Amino acid sequence: MKDGALMAMAFSTYPWRNATWRERVDVVRLPPSSARRFMAVLRAARTHSILILNGFSRADLFAAVLVARLRRPPHVVILDPTWGRGENWADRAACRTILTLFDGDHVHYGVLTEFEVGTFPRTWVVDPARVHKVLWSCTLGDDELIASRSTGGGVFAGGNSLRDWDLMLRAARMVSTPVTIAAPNLTVEQLRSAPGNVTAGPVSPARYDALLRGADVVVVPMQSRDDRSSGQGTMLAAMALGKPLVVNDAPGVRDYVSDGETGIVVPRDDPAALAAALRRLLGDEPLRTRLGAAAEREVRQRFLLPHYVERVLGLMDTLPIRRTAAAPSPDRVRERMLARTRD
Repeated sequence: MKDGALMAMAFSTYPWRNATWRERVDVVRLPPSSARRFMAVLRAARTHSILILNGFSRADLFAAVLVARLRRPPHVVILDPTWGRGENWADRAACRTILTLFDGDHVHYGVLTEFEVGTFPRTWVVDPARVHKVLWSCTLGDDELIASRSTGGGVFAGGNSLRDWDLMLRAARMVSTPVTIAAPNLTVEQLRSAPGNVTAGPVSPARYDALLRGADVVVVPMQSRDDRSSGQGTMLAAMALGKPLVVNDAPGVRDYVSDGETGIVVPRDDPAALAAALRRLLGDEPLRTRLGAAAEREVRQRFLLPHYVERVLGLMDTLPIRRTAAAPSPDRVRERMLARTRD
């Protein structure tokens, strides 16, 4: 057992490389949709008092359905449960049915924004006391954080989830600077209607990284949803690289970006305001420098991996010790689980 008061196993793969995380938590690294991972969750439910699951792993969630049927299930903490409600009533009904199958008093949800602390319980009909804000962090590694950066690349916008590319394209028509949109999900119509200063389409991960590092200004144009947020990874990566950031005021944005201090937050669904912010930044190098430096400092003080680990462990430490269905010796449990991760 890693800790005298805590016996936890994590299937959320992101924090595994952090030493503090590994000291306190048994970590399993298996593909998120694999049968081996599904079985590992079930085994861990009988040997650990807390399971840390990945909200985007089908294996984790399907296993959680069976874990909920145990007579004494462990605590289950589901991180990053940024699930959409679906596009129609049938999708919504299916999503809620699946959640109902694994939800219970033993399940806790770590959402990414204050906005979702309020909306998640209403959307999924769960106890608000079991929904906790666990702010995300920059996922760039140490070597990526110190790698070289440059300027001169104009405006860059990238990403996939919940992006409002129509908003970005309309704003791009109001500026003369080259705009690069690196995204795989633009429609044919959007590509055809893009103005002449826009280069758009999917790029390789290496090219994406180069575009981000060379940008003068980074934009994260978000859809305004009433059920979930997105874009935190892109915002924090740009901030960590010292890039001045412009983002529209979508739900959850202000948990990560302070308007006028670490970026510029413009009204949602307002291409003219977005274009005005771009023109202002592109014409004011001292402002770009100030915002970029403040953004980088903010990430290093609040949004690196150790900060995320601290937040997750803080949540875990609030959970009362829950006795599991089986009680093998802690040393024997650890030996078995470590052996399985080496298979």
